[in-house]
Amino acid sequence: MGLKKRTWSAQAKLLRWRLSGRLLVSWALYTVLFALLALICNATLIPKLANAVADDTATWHYLDRSDYPLSVCLNELNGALFATADSWEDEQLLIELQADVERETQALSAEGLSRAEILAKTSVPSDGSTESTAVLSTLDPHSPLLVSTNGEAPTWTTLNKLQVQTVQKQIGYDSAPAERWQILETENTIEWRDLSTYIAIRAFKVPAAIALYLVGCIIVVFLGYGRSLAYFDDLSGAVTGMLEDREEPVKLPRQLRLTQDELNDIRLRSLADERAAKAAERRKDELVAYLAHDVKTPLTSVMGYLMLLDEAPDMPREVRERYIRTAAEKSQRLEGLIDEFFEITRYNLQAIPIERENVDVGLFCQQVADEFFPEAEAHSIHISVDAPPSARAFVDPEKLARALGNVVRNAVAYADAKTTIQMQAMMDEGRLSLVVTDQGREISPAHLESIFEKFYREDGARSSASGRSGLGLAIAKEIVTAHGGEISANSAEGLTTFTIRIPQGHARSSEEGGSAQMP
Repeated sequence: MGLKKRTWSAQAKLLRWRLSGRLLVSWALYTVLFALLALICNATLIPKLANAVADDTATWHYLDRSDYPLSVCLNELNGALFATADSWEDEQLLIELQADVERETQALSAEGLSRAEILAKTSVPSDGSTESTAVLSTLDPHSPLLVSTNGEAPTWTTLNKLQVQTVQKQIGYDSAPAERWQILETENTIEWRDLSTYIAIRAFKVPAAIALYLVGCIIVVFLGYGRSLAYFDDLSGAVTGMLEDREEPVKLPRQLRLTQDELNDIRLRSLADERAAKAAERRKDELVAYLAHDVKTPLTSVMGYLMLLDEAPDMPREVRERYIRTAAEKSQRLEGLIDEFFEITRYNLQAIPIERENVDVGLFCQQVADEFFPEAEAHSIHISVDAPPSARAFVDPEKLARALGNVVRNAVAYADAKTTIQMQAMMDEGRLSLVVTDQGREISPAHLESIFEKFYREDGARSSASGRSGLGLAIAKEIVTAHGGEISANSAEGLTTFTIRIPQGHARSSEEGGSAQMP
């Protein structure tokens, strides 16, 4: 089974884009601020912090230069002195001397002599005399010296540099990374300290910055999603408030404007449904009261006439017959009221089954008109039928006759005397239209909007003067709706028109004849 593709609502899409955009902007702003803060701290705070850490984790060591004369330095460095700048007045001669020493050293090295033998043959002779020692001890620390160290070719250096090299060798400067040691030189001392601990701590600077940046990113994301979670609280509060007081409009943040409109639409529809239900309940109560009144009137008459007949057995025959006839008429009226009440109740409780067949439209309309001929004749009303010849419609003839009959009955009951009720049938655009027009008292626009509703009863014009319950139009609407059609009414300038429209997707031509049930 494939996964159902998720469909995002307009509100969800809007929130997703807004939250994504907000997160992106927040992340970019945080990144820029973090970079600026990191640069500022690296230029101001970090150096001070680094010095403090270095001072706390590394101890300074101090060496006196006077403890490291030239002889000590040469001994520690396995070196040999070849010349001093003070013993030569000509700089060119010093350069030539250095070249001669290099050539002699290379020649002796080619003879297979050891490094000590080479140094002994090429170094400056020293007889160990007090004069020689005094000369070396009075050398300027910055005076150039031609010295060979560790068997390397002689180079020009100074006593200060030889002293630093000696200290570096003693502390193992060459066997560890150069940045591990911090060496400071003064005129009289050499100061140094081991920065191993500081370097180890400093190695965590970049990972710590990255970790801090990632923590900030997580906080930005959580703040963004915290805003989205707050929307649920807003929605929950809005729904709760709507349930507690539906009269109060729902108010949500600007980002939830679409949901706010939907909730307000639901609220308004709910209020409308509630008002409609209350109105229907009120009309139903009124209908019960009307029916009770309408039923009580003929029932009281029937009981009164029967009591008169019972109490006066010697009543004249003519009077007895008149009382019996009147009681029979009242009982028939009572039966009609009860039948109509049960009919609308039955239609209201269950769907109306429709069994269609092809019928002749003209014959159908004429039969409905003939059914009301006696009643129309009693009111001096004429019913005319206008239907296209050979037109056929695919409908339930029995139930549609009931719907059309209720409309015609309403027209006969309220049309003016000596007028004509016009019944027209038309077939246009695959639809059957039945139009009934009468001339009489108008129906107000307010009543036209509700005249087909269940349990609705007009209090003014077209009231219960006809002796019926007024449920016929509601029954007609139920039947027309079951056919998939619609019914409407219009009343203006003394003319009231009821129109029934039934779609005709399965109608047959008159040449085919016969009837057919809907498959």
